[in-house]
Order: sequence, then structure tokens, then C-alpha cells
Amino acid sequence: RRMPDRVIGFVNMRGNVSGGTGNLSAAARRVPGVFLASSSDGAAKPVDVQRSFDGWRRQAPVAFGVEWVAGHTPSPQDDGSLWMFTWFYVSELIRLRYPAN
Repeated sequence: RRMPDRVIGFVNMRGNVSGGTGNLSAAARRVPGVFLASSSDGAAKPVDVQRSFDGWRRQAPVAFGVEWVAGHTPSPQDDGSLWMFTWFYVSELIRLRYPAN
């Protein structure tokens, strides 16, 4: 929120426990993001991430998703789809929003 004019986008995997965003600046309202929750994450439950998402979605172009079998870090128990999506999303942010050259 400090230099949103220099941010192409973000991925939030833990949320903000307070769920608050305050009032975003006009520049911050143009930064796309995605909030991803993992059902097996011991540090942040999906409801915590959703609470943070709810605060942002009123002001900015953000999306919310849950990976029901994954933890916060890749493990043999999940298929890695959360991380595959994350890197795909970041690569698309770079392709679509990063200035040429």
C-alpha cells in the first residue's frame, strides 16, 4: 500500500488476521490480486484469508480461492496445484502489466 504505482499485482496466501484494509489509495485500487487459502495451513485458516479478502474486494480487483488438500508449503499430500496456479498468475501479471522493455 505504500507504492502501489510500482506494483504489478500480488498473491496473498495468509491473509491479514484483522481483515481490515483501511481506505486504499486510488493507485492501490488498480492493483490486481488473489487471496489463496489452504485447508491444511496451520498458520492461517481459510476463514482468516477470506476475512482479509472481504476487506479488499470492496475496493480493488481481487479474487479468492481455496485449495482444500494443500498446506502452506508444497507436500507429498497435495498435487501442487496451488503453487502451479500461483506461478501461472504471477507470469500472467508480468506478461500483462509489466512495461515493455
